[in-house]
Amino acid sequence: MRNAILVSSTSYDVYKMPPLGIMTVATMLKQRSIEPILIDLPMAENAEKDISNFFRVISERVNTDTIFIGFSTVCNTFPRSLYLASLIKKLYPDIPIVFGGPQASSCAAYLIKKYDFIDLIICGEIEAIFDNFMDSILSKNFSSSTGILARDSIHLNNNPVMAPTVPIDSIPRVDFETYSRLDPGEPIPIEVGRGCPYGCTFCSTKDFFRRRFRLKSPDSIVGDISRIVAESGVKRFTFIHDMLTTNKKLLAEVCRLMIKSGLNVKWTCMARVDMVDEQLLALMSDAGCWHVYFGLESGSQRIQKIIDKNLNVEKGISTIKLALDMGYGVATGFIIGFPQETPDDVIDTINAAFRLRQMGIKKTRIDLLTPLAGTELTNGYFSNLRYDGFMHDKSLLNYLTSWEEKEIKSDPYLFSSFYYIPNENITRDTYKFLFWLLFYNDYFTGFFMDLWDKYGDDTGRMIFDWVQGEGSEMFGKVIENKQDLPKYISHLASALMHFCGSHCSDPDYVVSLKREILADLCRV
Repeated sequence: MRNAILVSSTSYDVYKMPPLGIMTVATMLKQRSIEPILIDLPMAENAEKDISNFFRVISERVNTDTIFIGFSTVCNTFPRSLYLASLIKKLYPDIPIVFGGPQASSCAAYLIKKYDFIDLIICGEIEAIFDNFMDSILSKNFSSSTGILARDSIHLNNNPVMAPTVPIDSIPRVDFETYSRLDPGEPIPIEVGRGCPYGCTFCSTKDFFRRRFRLKSPDSIVGDISRIVAESGVKRFTFIHDMLTTNKKLLAEVCRLMIKSGLNVKWTCMARVDMVDEQLLALMSDAGCWHVYFGLESGSQRIQKIIDKNLNVEKGISTIKLALDMGYGVATGFIIGFPQETPDDVIDTINAAFRLRQMGIKKTRIDLLTPLAGTELTNGYFSNLRYDGFMHDKSLLNYLTSWEEKEIKSDPYLFSSFYYIPNENITRDTYKFLFWLLFYNDYFTGFFMDLWDKYGDDTGRMIFDWVQGEGSEMFGKVIENKQDLPKYISHLASALMHFCGSHCSDPDYVVSLKREILADLCRV
C-alpha cells in the first residue's frame, strides 16, 4: 500500500497538543487510500538519541511505495526540520521532500533556492490545492502553480502566489486515528476556524491566513463535537482558533446550539479582551466554556499603540476580572523585549502581570519577543538583528546540533526567531534575566504576592532596578547553561533571598519574605 510520511513541527512530549494540521493532511490522504504515517519531530533534551530514534522509525516505514516525506514547519523548530530533511534526502534521494506550514510559506522562494534537498513547498493552506499537489506527486511531474513551488521555479525572486483560503466548512473532519499518541486524559483539540483580522506588528498569523477571519458554522462545530463524544466518550475539548470571539454573533449561535444539543461538554479557547462582554461570557459559560487565554502582550499603553495591538490595558484587566468573577479559569500572556520599550514600559508590564496574579490568575506568562520571519516588526528592524545563542521558551529546542547552529548563525532571514532586536534603553542581559525570573514566577507565587501586597505598583520598579543592577550580573552565567528545572528554581530562590536582603529595609519583613520563598520551594 502506498504511504506518505508526515513529520510534525512539534513533539507531543514537549507540547501536549496533537498536530491538527498534518492530521488534516493525513485524513485527506486516507480518503485517497494512501496510508499516512505521522511522526513527531525529535525535540528531547538528548537530541542525538532522539534523532537516532527518529531515523529508526523512518527506516522501518520507508519503502518503494512511499510517495513523499512532508514536513510541517514553524519558526521555533525550523532548523531541526531542515537538518532532518537533509539527512533523509541523502538516504532516500528518490523520495520527494515536501515542506509546508507558516515558516516555509513565509520564505518559500528563498528556501527552495538555498536547500536543494527540498523538492516542493506548499505555500498557504494545502486543502485548497490538495488535488493539484497529489497529481504532481503521483505523476512525478513537479511543476509550480498557485500554492505550490517546485524546484523548476527557482529563478523566481519573490514568493509564489499563496494558495487561496479554503471555505472553512469544506475542511474534512479530522480522523483522530491517524495520530497514535493521543492521550485519553487530555482534552481533544478541534479546529473551529482560522484567521485573525487584526494587524499586530509582531505576529505572523495574520500573514499566513491573510487576516481573513473564518468560523465554522454552528452545525459543523456541534456536529464535530457530537461525533467525537459518540465515538470516544470524550467530554473535554480545546477550541483551536486564533481569535474565536471576533464574530460574537456567530459564536453566540454556536453556543446556543451547543446548549440545545445537551452535549454537556467542557471547552477552552483564546480571545481578545476587547472582543468579549458579560453577555457573551455568560453564554459561553452556559455552553461549557470554562477557561480562556487572553494575550495582553504589554502592560504599557504606549507599547500597545506602537505594536498595533491597541488594547486598553485598564479595560482589559477589568474584563479579565469580570471573567474571573464569573467563575472562569483565565491565563494571560505578555511579551517583553520590544525594541521601542523603555524601562517604564517594562515596569508597566511587570505590574500588570502581578496585578492579574493577585486577582487570582494562576498562570501569567511573560515571554521574550520572538522576531518572526516576515512580520512588520522583524522587517523594520532586520538590520539590527543579533544572535547570542540564548534559548528562551519560543525556541523549544533545548539542544542544537552543530549543523543547525551553523545555519542559524549564517542566516538571520530564515532563522530570525532565534535572534533578538537590541534595545538602546535596556541591556540584553537585563531582558534575559527578567524573562528567566518572570517566566518562572508561578513557582514563587507566595513570595511575589507578598511583595505586591506591601509595595503595589512600586514592585515592578524594585524588581527592574535590581535585575538591571546586580541581578543580571549574578545570573549572567547561570541562565546560559543548560540545566534542569530544579536547578533553575534553586538558583532563582537564592537570587530572591539576596533581593530581600538588599531591597527591603524592614528586617522583620525580610524574614517573612524569606519564609515565603522557602514555603514556595516546598510546594515545587
